[in-house]
Formats: sequence, C-alpha cells, structure tokens
Amino acid sequence: MSFGGNAALEDHYKYAIKPTIESFDLDCIRVDELQYNGKITDQIISSIQNAHFIIADLTMERPNCYYELGYAHALNKAVIHTANKGSVI
Repeated sequence: MSFGGNAALEDHYKYAIKPTIESFDLDCIRVDELQYNGKITDQIISSIQNAHFIIADLTMERPNCYYELGYAHALNKAVIHTANKGSVI
C-alpha cells in the first residue's frame, strides 16, 4: 500500500489492518516501518519472499503495487486484496 500522502489509507492500516493481524499474534510489517539502509525495493522484494501471506491494497492505481502483487502471486503467496470503494482495479 501507499507509504503516505493519503490519510484514509494510513488510518486503514493503523486502525484496521495492523491491529487485526496482531490480534492473531502475527507480525504485521510494512516496509517503511523497518530500519534499513539499502534500496527500499530490495527490502520490499525480501519482505515478500519471507512473508507467510500478503495484504495488498490496490487503492489509487499505483504501478509499483501491481508489480509487487504480481511478484507475490508468482511466488504462490496467499494474498488478501483490499481497495477503497470506487477504486478502479
């Protein structure tokens, strides 16, 4: 999902996605929350590879999100898709 610039998406993550995942005693990790000094794209790829499942928010038609989603599907990761009502996906 977007890392910022959209308060509604931030609230969706902060108040819905993250607490729900953590209520099952699972770690909910978004790459911008990690301490990392390299290229963020390398960390995104690594995080997708190591994830048990992915929650992909497709609101706002961001090409990088589609790319990351395709990569997750290519690795046969379980994916939960979300998008705000009215999103074109």
